[in-house]
Amino acid sequence: MSIDKLKLEIKNESLGKLYLFYGEEEYLKKFYLGKIEEIILRDDRTGLNKVVIEGKTEASKIVEACETMPFFAERKLVVVKKSELFNSKRSNSSKENKNDELVEYLQNIPDYICLVFYEEDIDKRLKIVGAVKKYGLMVEFPFQKPHELVKWAVKVFGSYGKTIDVSTHHTL
Repeated sequence: MSIDKLKLEIKNESLGKLYLFYGEEEYLKKFYLGKIEEIILRDDRTGLNKVVIEGKTEASKIVEACETMPFFAERKLVVVKKSELFNSKRSNSSKENKNDELVEYLQNIPDYICLVFYEEDIDKRLKIVGAVKKYGLMVEFPFQKPHELVKWAVKVFGSYGKTIDVSTHHTL
């Protein structure tokens, strides 16, 4: 369901301020992140309107990245990859309190920001997950089933003006 909403937002170029991409399907996560980048950074001639924070990070670093204004553009993209903020292994009481700062911030993200969390596993019981669900869009990317991959292959071949038969699908 949320993937459909994401597709619609991309199609209409009406992106929100907050996304959480999670799941095992790396190809689709990268694909949709790329689509968001194309839209947000279309007019970015400076290369200064994309911030990528990778690995374990503190909430304050994310807030700081979001608080800097875009440079000669309407919007800025902040991508937080594999932060472990959404993982219960990381959350103990002191870290949970530090995440409260981020949870509060997610309620009031500036309109010029598009914040994308890019994670593998999440613990849906955490407060931060609830905040993203309430104020943004959570999109799960599970491994694709074989019949979904067949439909995708047909579509890709069709975009190149080619066709593919059923027996060839199974070979792929």
